[in-house]
Amino acid sequence: MSKKIIISMIIIICSFFFSSCAQKSRINPKGLNIDTIKLSYDSNSKDITDKSKVNSLIKILDDIKYRQLAVEEEERLVKEGIHNYSVTILSDKEIVGVVMVINEDTLVVFDGESMLSNNRTRSYINEVSESDKVDEVISQLKNF
Repeated sequence: MSKKIIISMIIIICSFFFSSCAQKSRINPKGLNIDTIKLSYDSNSKDITDKSKVNSLIKILDDIKYRQLAVEEEERLVKEGIHNYSVTILSDKEIVGVVMVINEDTLVVFDGESMLSNNRTRSYINEVSESDKVDEVISQLKNF
């Protein structure tokens, strides 16, 4: 094979590898204008519409690494975990996604697109290594 073909193949393989490593946003995969966060805790609920607060929370949530939950894991967490907060993310009153804070240390993200389909909702959990960012999310939620 010629050097040009080999170099082209290496470039294609490297670009595929690096593009597949980039994490797609679990919070706002379509890049919609998120304008409201509906925060529910205990028996209280409030809408957060302050753009700077909304953007700040979304940025932190987007920076967290997640992995997809197996069905059994999701069911166990949702049934057995202590639900501290539920965060519904909205764009023009349409649900973009839902994040649950469970046991004061775990984020479970429910994919908005799959929630609105006839298929099973995909859910994701934060990586254990992201505990500082999870603490930051919880701190912001407590201050809303």
